[in-house]
Amino acid sequence: MNDLVTPFLAVFLSEVLPGQLETWQADELTELTMLDVEADCYWCLSKLLEGIQDHYTYAQPGIQKTVFRIKELVSKNNSAIVNHLEGEGIDFLQFAFRWVNCLLIREVPFCAAMRLWDTYLAEGGRFSDFLVSWLIVVTAAHWHSECDSVQPWWRACQDCLQGWILIRTCTLGYTAAAMTA
Repeated sequence: MNDLVTPFLAVFLSEVLPGQLETWQADELTELTMLDVEADCYWCLSKLLEGIQDHYTYAQPGIQKTVFRIKELVSKNNSAIVNHLEGEGIDFLQFAFRWVNCLLIREVPFCAAMRLWDTYLAEGGRFSDFLVSWLIVVTAAHWHSECDSVQPWWRACQDCLQGWILIRTCTLGYTAAAMTA
């Protein structure tokens, strides 16, 4: 859960702390400000969890269902990927669980995660569909039938997101500083 509150914390702290995230000092905050930020984070996290509550209940059926959907769609688009992973004894749940559980916050640079979360929240209750679709696009763009000669899938996801951020930067005028501010 700590991963899920981090983007909210960064956004709300950016309103009260000057400069870049790396330079912030918690001792600059008053107790009242900390309580306000905590309350805002709690409300936003609660709202986020409403749509993915089954991700964080016993046996985590929402995460398992999403990972299954990822595997199913990858299999339909390029069965060689699934065959290669199965041949290596790798189950999708072993690597994709963390992606879905943390909504990619651990897999990409924080500024990119902030932009990705902007899209999650804009999608409303459909951000699980967005996540699955995005991962399938990554797979199609970075894998081919010779699976043993390609870069790892998780690295391809990072590269794809960084490319997406670059495109957004060029077309919409976003900068890395603006994404973390």
